[in-house]
Amino acid sequence: MKRRYFEKKIINLIPSDSLKNEIKRLKSSFTDLELLTIIFRFEEDYNKRIYLFKQAKLVFKDKKILRFIDKLINDEINEYNLLINKNEDEVYEVFIKSDVNSYEERYLCPTYESCFNTIFSYFKAYKDFCKINKNSEFKIEKRRIRDRIKSKDIDDDIVTSTYNYKMKLLRIYSNNKPVRISGYSLEEIAIDYPHLFNGKELVSFYENNRLRYGINCFNDLNGDSCVNYLDCDIIKDRLDCPRDYLSNHIHLDFGYLNIVDLDNVGQKLKD
Repeated sequence: MKRRYFEKKIINLIPSDSLKNEIKRLKSSFTDLELLTIIFRFEEDYNKRIYLFKQAKLVFKDKKILRFIDKLINDEINEYNLLINKNEDEVYEVFIKSDVNSYEERYLCPTYESCFNTIFSYFKAYKDFCKINKNSEFKIEKRRIRDRIKSKDIDDDIVTSTYNYKMKLLRIYSNNKPVRISGYSLEEIAIDYPHLFNGKELVSFYENNRLRYGINCFNDLNGDSCVNYLDCDIIKDRLDCPRDYLSNHIHLDFGYLNIVDLDNVGQKLKD
């Protein structure tokens, strides 16, 4: 596979159509490390993420990057094994959220496999009230059962995994240290996007499967944007932005933001 073809494939993972169009217009390119960061950040599916890391190994040439990719793949696999392999003093808890605004139900389970049986049994039991849909979210946590625990160790043993409505594994989180290259993990690497956002743009983004609107107040040094929700007091009261951005805001990678054209939105949003 040619590098340019692979790069185009990875750029398509970026959720923001505004940013992708600007990248195509300027014919922007990214470093190997930036492409790995895009894969890590925007490919939510666990298995697809590993597949793309393996494809990257066939495209990239830098030996340091190739060794780093091996570590990334091994880290993903080790996290999965940590999740599914259970000791006698450990228990699973499954979290079921059937829709965007629904209450999060929680059930204890003895094994990893029984968590999925519990999910299906839940929807069968409450079929008259809820159904699995594209907004359904599921989470599984594994943690130890201990008689006594120090405050500093309260959450040191938790392994958390997330799933979409098709029960596909998305992410696994633990307290293990992330893989690093030159002192940085992929969570910390800033992607050098084209300079599209200048501040105070009206933007849209998805949060928990819900379309939200906000004002891009300013950009921080890590390549993220600080976005005030459009329905927060700062915006409604026309307060100074970014000076008053500190409440009701969210930090988002530019790759999640779309610039909103006021000519294409309803009157309520314009007001």
